[in-house]
Amino acid sequence: KSSRVTILKPRSAQIDVEHHLNLYHRIVKFAKVKATIAPMLFECIRLNIPEGVELKIDTPNSADDEFRYVPDVELQQLQSELRAIDHEKEETQKARDAKRALKQKEKAQAMLLSILSPFNDETVPPSDDLPDNDEKSK
Repeated sequence: KSSRVTILKPRSAQIDVEHHLNLYHRIVKFAKVKATIAPMLFECIRLNIPEGVELKIDTPNSADDEFRYVPDVELQQLQSELRAIDHEKEETQKARDAKRALKQKEKAQAMLLSILSPFNDETVPPSDDLPDNDEKSK
């Protein structure tokens, strides 16, 4: 957050000096502070803070954590690249597995044909789920 401060010329509406001030936040969390000591601690902090610094004492909530979070753009970019690479690897692995399964099926069918050919002069027609060789040559 930032704030704009303007200083006017004496007895005038003209701007003499203009400043942009950045507002910073610091969150300090206390744990296991006794109720008898807490008021003295907070009063000591309040009396010793510099001019222009605000003190806010509140219970922690998730909105404060979200406000403090600054996203790391480079980290997010690297994570998205990593996800893209993983997706690409999965796709190539699926294609390899499908190709391997097709080869095993063709091999099993060829083995079945070689086993049955001495007993039968008929050829076994190719199964419907295998692509025809004529379609590959087109």
